[in-house]
Amino acid sequence: MAEILFWAAAQRDLVPVRKSDFVWTEGDVITVQRDGWPWGRMELCHPLWRIWRLKGISSDGLQDLVEDEVNRIGGMTFTVRQRVRYLDLSSSQARALLARGYFLNLDDRDVKRVLSWRRIKQVLVGQVG
Repeated sequence: MAEILFWAAAQRDLVPVRKSDFVWTEGDVITVQRDGWPWGRMELCHPLWRIWRLKGISSDGLQDLVEDEVNRIGGMTFTVRQRVRYLDLSSSQARALLARGYFLNLDDRDVKRVLSWRRIKQVLVGQVG
């Protein structure tokens, strides 16, 4: 099984004001870990994050959700801390799961839904995904 920690903030009043905190956007997976990962108190209780345990999915199968964008300017290439893919949390099903708590063990049906929510962000000019 895989466990994912992701940015779940939908309410703009919960998003930090400091510009340096605007690294993640709603649905961005922060990390993917193996089943039984020893999450800390901050990960388990942070109001902007959620952790979902995805039954029957290996952590290797979710690595596309933690790929970063790459910028190319001139002859230089560098990684930007922004995910290429994200979970689209706009559906009522996603909102219902988010409301169930900070840490969830998802059943087979919910795992299939979550996997179908993977989307590719629009790639800006000069960025390669």
